[in-house]
Amino acid sequence: MPRLDPKDPRLDELIKEYRRYDQSVDIVSIFEWLYTKTKSLPETVKHFERFPRITVDNVTCTPDFTVLFHNHPVAIVGEIAQFATKEQSVDSLCAQLLKYDGLTEIPGQNDNEKIESIDTILIVPIRLGSNAVHRVLRERLESPEHIYKPQRRPCIVQHSFDEGKYVLQRLGDPENGILRDPTHGEGIGKWFKRGNVNVDPMKFSSIKASRVFVNDTVNPLYLATHLWTRTIPSKVGGSPKNKPIPVGINPSQIANEIREQYGSVRSSDVKRALDLLEKANLAEKTDLGEWRIAWSNLGTRSKEKDVVQILAKRSLTSPDSGPLAQLKKIERNASGDKGPIQRELTIFKK
Repeated sequence: MPRLDPKDPRLDELIKEYRRYDQSVDIVSIFEWLYTKTKSLPETVKHFERFPRITVDNVTCTPDFTVLFHNHPVAIVGEIAQFATKEQSVDSLCAQLLKYDGLTEIPGQNDNEKIESIDTILIVPIRLGSNAVHRVLRERLESPEHIYKPQRRPCIVQHSFDEGKYVLQRLGDPENGILRDPTHGEGIGKWFKRGNVNVDPMKFSSIKASRVFVNDTVNPLYLATHLWTRTIPSKVGGSPKNKPIPVGINPSQIANEIREQYGSVRSSDVKRALDLLEKANLAEKTDLGEWRIAWSNLGTRSKEKDVVQILAKRSLTSPDSGPLAQLKKIERNASGDKGPIQRELTIFKK
């Protein structure tokens, strides 16, 4: 593989975007665990929705999660956010939050259900916590000229990872919003008043394993890694031995299958992941509009973190060597170097 400077900013950006998406999966999984698996909260929860899509008056909202309670007129809408220094980035976030504030129904077990009011949790990394209070609440909500005027202030919660645990902390600023818990039993609003909420990743690991994605466009490197380490191995029934296995993929079909199993993956997400694998010289488009992947262990024992690094580096260097080159060589030898041969592919079909 061509050498790549470990300090190459392109590699750093690829890994950073992967980790950002992976962290979002963790955060949503934490809230799903808190509301559905802890001792005291699940009895108050009627439905937790990880992939909400709410259309009201021709306006579609896709927050990161929603929570509907038993016998409680207030629902929770959760939004995980990163924002840039540019004013437009914060204005865009505020416009999104304002849509949530006006919702009159959210997903229930089968259909949307009416609610009287919304509490919004805005979840940001710790490096943006104070900035979120200042730029969202003080500079916009408190400004007479700005359009951002929600019925209730969002509750801004910052997250960090410390000593092997996630730490969730409501910003103690007096301008920050609060969460209205059900009148009976415990609630996250009460927990935040008492202090930080600390969560060991082992607590939500089973949720993350079965609910791999979040309600956003899937990061291409994240999905390419998922295809390489989970989807393809489950289809071919084992690991490659001494030579790569040719695998055919139809983006729409595999997107449907992943969506049914894990949720919220589109064919456009799959195509972006396959584009990355093509740049890594591990996949190629076929004449039929499908893709052919030369699947192998990439010189590892399929540790996911190793695959992430390898796929990222290969996508930036497009090395001539590797599984696809090896597969083509095998095919040329098998055909006596007289041209392409009929390839036996493992095709993902319904």
